[in-house]
Amino acid sequence: MTDPRRGERARRLLEKHAAELDALKLERPAVSLEPLPLPAEPARKYPALQELAAMKRGVQDDFSASQLAVMEIKAKLETDLAVMGGSAAEKPAPPPEAKPAAAPEGNAAASAPPPARPVKPAPPGPAKRQEPEKRPPSRGSALWARAAAGAALCAALFLFMFYGGEEETSFPLPSSAVAGLCLDGAGSRAFFTDPHRQLLVTVSIAGRRVEGLQSFQAQGLKALAYDGAAFWTTDGTSIFRYPQGAPYPEAGAYKAGPGVFALAWDGRNLWAASVGGRLVRYAAGEKPAPEAVFQLPEGFGAWLTVSGGKLWELDAETGRLAAYTLTAKPELLGSADAGSYLPEGRVAGFAVSGGNAWVITAEPAGLALLDLKRLKLLEDGK
Repeated sequence: MTDPRRGERARRLLEKHAAELDALKLERPAVSLEPLPLPAEPARKYPALQELAAMKRGVQDDFSASQLAVMEIKAKLETDLAVMGGSAAEKPAPPPEAKPAAAPEGNAAASAPPPARPVKPAPPGPAKRQEPEKRPPSRGSALWARAAAGAALCAALFLFMFYGGEEETSFPLPSSAVAGLCLDGAGSRAFFTDPHRQLLVTVSIAGRRVEGLQSFQAQGLKALAYDGAAFWTTDGTSIFRYPQGAPYPEAGAYKAGPGVFALAWDGRNLWAASVGGRLVRYAAGEKPAPEAVFQLPEGFGAWLTVSGGKLWELDAETGRLAAYTLTAKPELLGSADAGSYLPEGRVAGFAVSGGNAWVITAEPAGLALLDLKRLKLLEDGK
């Protein structure tokens, strides 16, 4: 005979565990926590990114802990049901062993079951241990709070990096090494090379993203220029021309003298700068010929580009940004200290377009934007 009280207790225990499981039903938050493309060393440049990554790991840990709590309660429920089912099957077993002793005593056999009934209080034992397990709901609320905070931090960081009118905005690049930087005529695309992987990388300036990777002979490349139909590069002693279009075959090599480190295209002529402030203007054509040689003011920096009818120079060591007249003999128009706005990393290229200066860096690889209006370019000597 099945004890009706035993069945009632089993039902109540089952309902109790079911209620605990319902209280612990957690779902992953709908907030997207996809990782942003980070620089090689995000902690150095963006401390907030490190905090966001740590917060994301905490959210995942809390969710995993909640899942473990649910599985533990399920396991305990299965154990309790098995114990109760087993006790119902085991209780008949003791009577056969008790029958030999129960036969001579008669009424003693009938009184034997009562001592066995106290075994039932065993289930309440696990129930008391489960009281601390009610903590997971609070973890769930913490999970949602962390998710909301993470989403807010992510949104704030995104706005800081890409909007907000700050003097400097930047985004990482998927390259192990970078060299050279130039823009197309409209200033809508930027080009640079990856010498290690021999690639030409195209970046959409409006979209702030890489939109093309093509094989390119970039071994030993020090500078890059684009005239709308071909790319010009230098290895320090020669200038090379590559007509646009994959696989970018070399169409010519021209001696340029030692120490060439920068190239620029002004829409009509190719300019090359050498160590010591030597500036050479080449006549346009598939076979450029030196047309004029000028000497830049003392202290000329490392990076050169042409934009808006001006010759722009950036000294990465001092942070000095200067503008020169684009004439037969360039004259200094003004300069400004951009050192505090330069991004972290080693400068590997420089370009100017639409009132902005673009600086490409290595270690970590990144492309940064400087607002020239905020730099307040000063006239030299005033």
